[in-house]
Amino acid sequence: MRKHGDYWKEIYEHQNLMGGFIWEWCDHGLRQTNPDGTTWYAYGGDFGEEFHDSNFCIDGLTTPDRRFTPKLQEVQTVYQPIDLRVKDLRNGIFVLENRCEQLNLRDFAAQLRLLENGVCREIRELSLPDCPAGQSVVWKADLQDIPPASGEQLLEFLFMEKSPAHAGCGLSGWKQFLWKKGCHPALVTEKVTAHFSKQGTLLVGEMGDLTLRLDTETGALQVDNVSGVLLHDLFFTPFRAPTDNDAHSPLVLGKQNWFTKQYDHPKRTCLEVRQGNGVEEPSLTYTTAYQTEKDSFYVTVGLWQAGQNRIFIDCNVQSPADMLSPGRIGMTAILPVRFTAMKWYGKGPLETYPDRQCGGRMGVYSEDVRNQPFYLRPQEYGLHMESRSMRLTDPDRADFVRFEAACPMAMSAVPYSDLQLWNARHPLSFLHRRPCMCIWTTPTGVWATAAAAQMLCRHIASMIGLVASALPWRLDWENGKITPSAPFRRRSQLTTHGKQ
Repeated sequence: MRKHGDYWKEIYEHQNLMGGFIWEWCDHGLRQTNPDGTTWYAYGGDFGEEFHDSNFCIDGLTTPDRRFTPKLQEVQTVYQPIDLRVKDLRNGIFVLENRCEQLNLRDFAAQLRLLENGVCREIRELSLPDCPAGQSVVWKADLQDIPPASGEQLLEFLFMEKSPAHAGCGLSGWKQFLWKKGCHPALVTEKVTAHFSKQGTLLVGEMGDLTLRLDTETGALQVDNVSGVLLHDLFFTPFRAPTDNDAHSPLVLGKQNWFTKQYDHPKRTCLEVRQGNGVEEPSLTYTTAYQTEKDSFYVTVGLWQAGQNRIFIDCNVQSPADMLSPGRIGMTAILPVRFTAMKWYGKGPLETYPDRQCGGRMGVYSEDVRNQPFYLRPQEYGLHMESRSMRLTDPDRADFVRFEAACPMAMSAVPYSDLQLWNARHPLSFLHRRPCMCIWTTPTGVWATAAAAQMLCRHIASMIGLVASALPWRLDWENGKITPSAPFRRRSQLTTHGKQ
């Protein structure tokens, strides 16, 4: 369903245009049963046949057993019968378009929900004007008494059919508009001198309640507290598990692809480690080179103490201007498997992507990272566009990890690595593996086209030599605050022993 909304935008605007047809309602997988009673869905190549189309038939809007998918979420939104467009937001002037074949807009109820940081603070009932099927009308909504708020404010309009026969059928339409941007209070760091000692190749130090272990050869960072390991590693990655579209493109099949360029396993070498006073300069700064077949990326990480159990992390990435279009530009954090409860403020409730996000509504959502909708043919999944924050919690303890973005980012948390996803043919292939938690962020819109990612890297590299806007996130195990970013520079914070 890539760019389905863009297709239909043109179709709605041009009466003689057709297209965007959907050929498959469901995935055509065949249910198979294992000796232990577990079931799975087979496709081309699973029956010993020599000639087949692999997962060509796994291209429907629903799963074989008709479960709702993110693709259907996209179609449901694009096809909604009521559209709302802004003429003058501050004065509440909109254009309502009735795309129904028979119903008048008076046959629908409407609500205005006032959201602050994704949470509904107030609900107002609205009345819709007379507008026959197939017509549009200018509509004025009363937005005079919107209460002020310190956080980000969104206006969410909901439309529901009044007919009792359709009660419980869900929304007939929705639209969200940004009313006020959120504020980003400044970070306050503490003047604390951290003490580190060399233990073989490791540099070990205490920062408040946290224990840090930095491998001075590879730049691998581990963070512990009294509960155990909180962070296994934090690293830069230009790779992701290829999707079906990627798998048939030069990015995967070409002579110069992600694998031949070694984007999937760059060599990590720690080049420099410096200790500071924790005020004018970080308590610890280290630079790591990520070398591929041709390109070299340089990541400088600075660590400040921002509380007894909080670390402020500043990441700067230098990227080559002539690099191959990467899978993504961002950072990956490997967390213990116990952090399974996920909560985020961004688009949801299901996954969204740069070219498939019309169906994502901004809000605060919760999910178990192990229960996210999966693809029958494993590939990259679980992305949430326009994310402001994401928190992962250990349900059995008080520990949680929080990522906060200084600008809207794309975030995901999945219990498998990119290479596990790429090398597996079925989800069951993962059962014998020890899962890891991968969190990464990337600038919104990087994946719109391969060229866009390349242009982004070139543009930022030409400014200061830093792919800085690719890294405006913060790792936080407590109640962290979003901080303003210096020009061409983003910072991140990591806190490790929070209580809910």
